[in-house]
Amino acid sequence: LAIVCGLWRIREGEFERLGSSRTIEVDVRVIAASNKELLEEVRAGRFREDLYYRLNVVNLTVPPLRDRAEDIVLLVHRFLERFKKKNNKRIKGLTPQAMDALLRYQWPGNVRELMNVIESAVVLSRSEYITKQELPATVSNVSNFIGQHSPAPTVAPGDLPLDEVEKKTILQTLKAADNNKSETARRLGITRKTLHKKLKKYGVMQ
Repeated sequence: LAIVCGLWRIREGEFERLGSSRTIEVDVRVIAASNKELLEEVRAGRFREDLYYRLNVVNLTVPPLRDRAEDIVLLVHRFLERFKKKNNKRIKGLTPQAMDALLRYQWPGNVRELMNVIESAVVLSRSEYITKQELPATVSNVSNFIGQHSPAPTVAPGDLPLDEVEKKTILQTLKAADNNKSETARRLGITRKTLHKKLKKYGVMQ
């Protein structure tokens, strides 16, 4: 009964505080995420059908990280900046071998796994550049490229600053999208406005 009432309240946008009998109306949107195919879970009896149809209003499918190879360099950049500040490290970037290993790995744990790998590498690093030795064996020993439908970017960071790596990634994606900014932003996983700011930041007039 409690679950049924809860589903009804999700639909009606109201709730009651614990111990109170006064109903409060709220204007909220419920956002739920899952790494499972929920319709298959419903058919297998592992997920409530009524809850599925309450939640399934607008359905967005985010491709796994292995199918978004162009995002990896940008995410590495972001996580590296975050964790080197957190751990007070003066890390400039990754060696070409380390970045290549990240681009080849399949990432079954998606973005969260990548974030954890970068945080671990930052903590373990004792030099200005993260090497393959700081990466987990499951990542550093991989030999297959990320998916046949998402070739890895041709950027090889080497001793380049992270901003230069990001610039090269954006320009390569822009070229691959025939200079279509909307498509470039979509492939990079950023808004068109953010893309415009980055192009302006790097002095690229498109």
